[in-house]
Amino acid sequence: MTKKNDWFRSTELTDYLLELGSQGLFESYSAVSMYGAFMGGYAACLFAPLAPGCTVVAFAPQSSLSAKDAPFEKRYRFARRNYDWSSNEWRDAARGLKAAGKAYLIYDPTIPEDFLHAQRLAGPQVTQLTWPGLTHKVPPTLRRLGILEPVAKEALTGTMSINGSMS
Repeated sequence: MTKKNDWFRSTELTDYLLELGSQGLFESYSAVSMYGAFMGGYAACLFAPLAPGCTVVAFAPQSSLSAKDAPFEKRYRFARRNYDWSSNEWRDAARGLKAAGKAYLIYDPTIPEDFLHAQRLAGPQVTQLTWPGLTHKVPPTLRRLGILEPVAKEALTGTMSINGSMS
């Protein structure tokens, strides 16, 4: 988790995570899950290669803020201007997500940018759970509906069975 809206662009963070990985942290667990919403969903997808085969749960994730990867993304101007999006390393969550064993993306397909990010994140291991009208505030809305906890638990454990849509 980060307390700063830096989009996990810190080389100190990535170096530390790589060091933890080289020390066998992720392999010491029988299962690893990565979870996040919005910027955190980006990180959950991005860092999947740290624990190949992990389960990723991402609510309204972005795939990248790089204009090269996601030219359609015009939100988050501060982060696009103030952090390095030119480096190929640890930039594109669509590349990172390929390392996941299972991934669940939960988003509102009527939000054009969220839909386009989800298309970039698509893959054979990815289940896209779409919910029109959910807006970009996915976790708070699911919490108000009283279903955030069961949805998150089933997705994190990889036991969720659905027909590909929550609508």
